[in-house]
Amino acid sequence: MATTIDPTNMTVTLTENVSLGDRNFGSTQTMNIADVAEVYKRIVTVPASGSGVMEVIATTAGTESAVEKALFDVTKIKYMRITNLMTAAGEGVKVHIARDDDSDDTDEEGMWYLLEEGKSFILHSFNATFNAGVDLNTMSVEDISVVRLQSEATAETDIEIMVALGA
Repeated sequence: MATTIDPTNMTVTLTENVSLGDRNFGSTQTMNIADVAEVYKRIVTVPASGSGVMEVIATTAGTESAVEKALFDVTKIKYMRITNLMTAAGEGVKVHIARDDDSDDTDEEGMWYLLEEGKSFILHSFNATFNAGVDLNTMSVEDISVVRLQSEATAETDIEIMVALGA
């Protein structure tokens, strides 16, 4: 059976509203992402701190976590947003983005980012390098292989994940 879904364009709009004195420093930036053929969106609950790390997105096969992770073809990922839905202070989530450059399911490079309550983290590409000591002229940018979450809160933390993929 052939698909009935045609790829479409996705629009992402970021608006900043800020005025200082009588001057407006806000702006609106619009990004169009062409040929989006699949969308993955879900809310996951990250266990309280001390409960370990939860893999939520992977681009290579590996061990499963407490929540079944989404497995994507990295060449099709066009956009990813992770939003911390919690609102109280101290309900942050650590986002771990890593890459396995030789497909042995062992992270060779990675970074942690603290996603505070009510904030979003956006990736427009799944290509990265994390070696701060490498000369910019010789660094190798390669595919991210996994995104993990770990709560810093003493209670569970709700996270929304949205991924747009091309055909």
